[in-house]
Amino acid sequence: GEGGTALQGKTLVHAISAGGSEEVYCSQGRNRYTIRQLLAPFDQTAFLCGMRYLAPHVIHGANQLADASSIQSHAQRYARLLTALRDETLPLDAALEAHKINDLIPA
Repeated sequence: GEGGTALQGKTLVHAISAGGSEEVYCSQGRNRYTIRQLLAPFDQTAFLCGMRYLAPHVIHGANQLADASSIQSHAQRYARLLTALRDETLPLDAALEAHKINDLIPA
């Protein structure tokens, strides 16, 4: 509420799995918007709370991941993201502007 500062300075990042490919999440694609555009209300809420709103971590085609090695690879990359956030080694300026935060974490 007004005058509340409990979330000020905190970081917010979404972890999303999407069945559709990245190509369907664009202005020309079936979903007409990028994942980042679809999350705009969360971005605004974070802004109003004085939070840092980072690009989302998105796994496209998640429903088509069948082999354990692909799933494990995504899990390891996500773990590296969490470690980078914890250790404050993630480049926050780039994470604020990126299309998806996955692009900043080595595969």
